[in-house]
Amino acid sequence: MPELPEVEVIARGLRARLVGHVLENVRLLRRDVLWRRIPDFENKLEGRRAAAVVRRGKYLLLRLSGGLTLLVHLGMTGRLWLADEAEPPAPHTHFRAGLAGLPLELRLRDPRRFGGMDLFSTAREAGHPRLVRVAPDPFQMPAPEFAERIRARHAPIKAVLLNHSVVGGLGNIYADESLWAARIHPLARADMLKRPRLVALHGALLAVLERAIAFGGSSISDFVDHLGAPGYFQNEHRVYGRAGRPCPRCGRTLARAIVAQRGTTFCPRCQRLATARDSHQLSE
Repeated sequence: MPELPEVEVIARGLRARLVGHVLENVRLLRRDVLWRRIPDFENKLEGRRAAAVVRRGKYLLLRLSGGLTLLVHLGMTGRLWLADEAEPPAPHTHFRAGLAGLPLELRLRDPRRFGGMDLFSTAREAGHPRLVRVAPDPFQMPAPEFAERIRARHAPIKAVLLNHSVVGGLGNIYADESLWAARIHPLARADMLKRPRLVALHGALLAVLERAIAFGGSSISDFVDHLGAPGYFQNEHRVYGRAGRPCPRCGRTLARAIVAQRGTTFCPRCQRLATARDSHQLSE
């Protein structure tokens, strides 16, 4: 699933190439890609100018002239990119919109269809049911606020990082990578972690996320950027998907566990559990 860095890469790319251009020849190829029934969906988009592209957590918001917002979530396998209009649409392409005066189309492809779209008044963004539950992401909150949000939860730290009502935008890849960077065990109880360690985790998150964005995101299966090009941060992963290999920091064999129903990789030496209570959770 595209996480914060991948969605940010797409947002920045579309912001540079799409803003200021008018949508035309809008085609919705599958109605069920919409989260709700929207009469005249194509007509409502036709002739609108792209005014801004914003990321909120893992969501993309395309703000349009006339006070409308197109909300997109890429789900597990979604791609949103600018394609050559002469290029035949790939299978599972659900949405196409031309750009006036350019030989390009904005296309949405989603083979597994866990993503979706909505169109609504920009004035309703703050109260949209899918956005109102998304917390600020690590870039949007200072370290003290991050620490307080985390310490208020009585759950394993990785589960808390994956809870988008606590911290927005994170997923399995960057939770594992950041916890390793901060030397925190993924099953450590969030409410038992000291503030200095959580401040350090916030810094690790920022560093990992910024580096991932600079590398164009992680292309493990489906992700491509706004021009259809893959990212390269998967080549920089320190622990994610590397269980059984040596820890790049200490050489100990990386271990695997299930946390919050997600496969989780960590170093049992660099990321020690600090308390007996945490150790009990590991055995549960």
